[in-house]
Amino acid sequence: MQTFIKIGDKIITVNHEAGTELSFEDGKLTSGVPSHRSLEAQINEALGDAGIQWGDAVKWVTEKLGIEACAACKSRQKILNQAKNLGVAETIRQIKGTFSGSK
Repeated sequence: MQTFIKIGDKIITVNHEAGTELSFEDGKLTSGVPSHRSLEAQINEALGDAGIQWGDAVKWVTEKLGIEACAACKSRQKILNQAKNLGVAETIRQIKGTFSGSK
């Protein structure tokens, strides 16, 4: 597989095996096998490690932007605060139901 990387006005071609990820750290370009952990597992770990209540974080940001919370916003806040226990799929399913015209 070839990946093209643009640095300034130069384009560099990097050959690597299909299915590998490229990363650039400490001035070195490396390729490796991507993580096979599920997105849900990664999000749950991040939520637990940071102790973040996502609904409260969204509420804080929107308040700072001067956006007033409606009833649906408050419902989404409660759902997002339970995201770690609900899991990604169920969180998305519940949040979809808070938007008007959603299926």
